[in-house]
Amino acid sequence: MAASADTAPPCLVPAGTISIEAWSHPLTAHLADERQLRLADLYAPALPEKMPLGAAELAVLPAEDRWGRLVGDLVPKATGGSLRAALVGRGLAFIEPAAMPERCDADLREQERRAERDRLGLWERVRIFDATQPGLEAHAGTRVFVAGTVASVGRTKRTTYLNFGAEYRTDFTAMMDNSAVADWEMDLETLEGVPVRVRGVLEAWNGGLIRIEHPAQLERGDYRAR
Repeated sequence: MAASADTAPPCLVPAGTISIEAWSHPLTAHLADERQLRLADLYAPALPEKMPLGAAELAVLPAEDRWGRLVGDLVPKATGGSLRAALVGRGLAFIEPAAMPERCDADLREQERRAERDRLGLWERVRIFDATQPGLEAHAGTRVFVAGTVASVGRTKRTTYLNFGAEYRTDFTAMMDNSAVADWEMDLETLEGVPVRVRGVLEAWNGGLIRIEHPAQLERGDYRAR
């Protein structure tokens, strides 16, 4: 069951004006007050060129990450818009769902859909794997997109599985922890026979596995392999 409005985790909250002094990868701003900020829930294989410097408005999540960095977004004075949205909208970064509540990133997901549709930036050469193709596990350890139709939904006491073929030992699988799934709005039991796309780090387990830790890793829709 989804969290109520009163208990739902917060979106980014304003945290004042700062100065960006430098950038390092992964998408981390070094601020004038010696703090660091990791742009929330984005992934890029390399640091994009011409990242903004100078004055910016800061918005953050309440908690720092495991490395003591702030997690959030920046609105550079020079552009006046969200840096996260600019990078995703230009195809310079992908959404990597992790810390942000799903309801907070609807606009960002729309930016990504447009960038993918227009094959901007990284999307020009993105490969979307077919869930039924053999040998997916050869790409283990990389971030991938896998598209296919859910053949069946399995559940144990601790885990829910989305199976994309009749034989789990050789077919691609997505796996979720039931303790996390309980708070999602998505009803996983209704996904049987539904075309979806899964994003995440591929593991070499049987025919390939992605662990879904955030509902935004799973997108309904007929996404064609390419």
